Amino acid sequence: MVVDPRRVTLIGAWSRETDRLCVVPGHAGTLRVGVLIDYGEGQGCAAAGTLRQRGDSARLAFGSCRFNAAIDGDRIVFPAALPSACESLCTGRASLSALAVDRVSASASEAAQLRSPAGRPLCGS
Repeated sequence: MVVDPRRVTLIGAWSRETDRLCVVPGHAGTLRVGVLIDYGEGQGCAAAGTLRQRGDSARLAFGSCRFNAAIDGDRIVFPAALPSACESLCTGRASLSALAVDRVSASASEAAQLRSPAGRPLCGS
């Protein structure tokens, strides 16, 4: 059975290894999204922004870093090539490029717990 991508909600917590992504309800048809990549020793990324789902893809905006990610069932995959504006969201050699995460929870309250290294909520208000 194939799931209709228009019926899939992206709200929840997503993860793979040390990569984390959260999605919670937003305003006016958008969702709030946050991403955290932590490879330790000053190597990582942290970003908060918005997400607008469009069938089997999602339009993400982290300030001037904007791109489409693929939605494949319970997996979200960022493109391998991202705009140069996305580089400022990362330190060291870390990158948001080709991030792939799997759903670990459909709970908005659990997703809202994701925090940046500085302790600020990436999806929470």
